[in-house]
This record gives sequence, C-alpha cells and structure tokens, in this order.
Amino acid sequence: MHATRREILPGLGRPPIRIHRYADAAMLNPLLVAAFAQGRAAQERKRGVEPGPFFASDDDLLHCVKIPAWQDFVPAAVTAATVAEMTAYSSR
Repeated sequence: MHATRREILPGLGRPPIRIHRYADAAMLNPLLVAAFAQGRAAQERKRGVEPGPFFASDDDLLHCVKIPAWQDFVPAAVTAATVAEMTAYSSR
C-alpha cells in the first residue's frame, strides 16, 4: 500500500495549480519542437539506439537549447511558478 501525499505532507492542503498562458507560445512551440527533436535525434545517434516511445535527455535542457525565444520563456515560466506558489501558500 502506498502512502498518500496527505500522509507524507500533512497540513499542506492541495498543491497550487494555475494556468498560465505564455504570450508568444504560438511562435515558440514550433521552435521548441524542432530544437528538442534535433537534440533527441543527436543523442539517440550517439547512444546507437532506435527512437522509442520514451526519451530522457543526457544533458541540461536549460543550457543546451540555444534559441533566443527560449531565453525569454524560461524566466517567464519560473516567475509564473514562483508567484503561483507564493500566492497559494501565503494564506496559510
């Protein structure tokens, strides 16, 4: 039998869930799909494996994606997540 989150972290209540819309998502998403596909293909070639249904990157994506839009997106995502967490737990 597995312990529930409430048993492991009593008193925290529900985790904060928010929906954030990145303003440039329509432009950024295709760029990220292409960048991640290229990185995945390169790592699979290096490993000598065929593409499969699951993939785990060998490196830190924060530093290997070299498109300018990524550099704008990451701080926006971190800020949104931080604000959501602070808002959710500030009333406790």
